[in-house]
Amino acid sequence: MLYPLPTNIIPFFVLGLSILLFGIRGIYLYEKQKTPLILYYGAGAILGGISALLYSVPFFFTQAEEYLKLTTIVGDIFYFGSILVMVRLIWYMGFNKKISFIWILVPYLVMILGAFISTLVAYPDIHYSFASDGVHYPVPVVASWFFAAMSSAYVFVGMLTIKHTRSIRDHKQRMRLLLIGLSFLVGGLFAIYNFLFSQGSNSSWLSMIGYMIAAIILFIGIFIISRKRK
Repeated sequence: MLYPLPTNIIPFFVLGLSILLFGIRGIYLYEKQKTPLILYYGAGAILGGISALLYSVPFFFTQAEEYLKLTTIVGDIFYFGSILVMVRLIWYMGFNKKISFIWILVPYLVMILGAFISTLVAYPDIHYSFASDGVHYPVPVVASWFFAAMSSAYVFVGMLTIKHTRSIRDHKQRMRLLLIGLSFLVGGLFAIYNFLFSQGSNSSWLSMIGYMIAAIILFIGIFIISRKRK
C-alpha cells in the first residue's frame, strides 16, 4: 500500500532527486577528469541526496512511527557524511595551503557528535504526528541547534563556489558553477531556517518554497552541465 506523500515532505523528495542526480553526474565526470573538486562535489551530493530521500521516500510506504524514526536516523548519518565532505570542500576552495584541514574539521565534528548524541538521548520522546496538510516529525530542540550550525557548511560552499566563478572565462562553465553555488547557498540557508524555526519538520511554507527553489536551480545546472557544445 502506498500512502500520499505529506505536503511538507515533497520538497525533500524533489531536492533529494536533484542532488542525487547531480552527484551521480559529478562522479561520472570525475572518472573522466580526475579532479578532486569534482569528486568532493559528487560525493557530497550523493550523500546529501540519499539523506533527503531517506527523509521522504519511507513516507510513501508507511506511517508507522518506529520505522520512520529509524529511517530518519539513517538519513541523519548520511547528512553528517555530506557535511564532512562540504567541510573538505570549504578547506580545499578557501583555505588550502593556508591552514591545516583539522582546524576546520574539528568544529563540525563537535556539531555532528552533539546532534547525534542529543538525538539518541531524546529518541524515546520523539513523536510524529500526521495531519491532512503534512506531518510533524521534529528533531530534539538541542539537536536542531547543532543541525542548523552544521548546515552552514552548505552556505560556505555556496559562497565559495560563487566566488570561484570570477576566475572562469568560459561562459557555460561560469553559469554552471554559479547555479551550483546558488543552489548550495539557498539550500543551506533554508536548512538553517528549517532547523531553527521548525525543528527540522519543514512545516513552514517559507522553507518548503526555499527547498524547491534550490532543487529547481540545481536541475537547471544539471541541464547546463549535460548539454554538449555545438
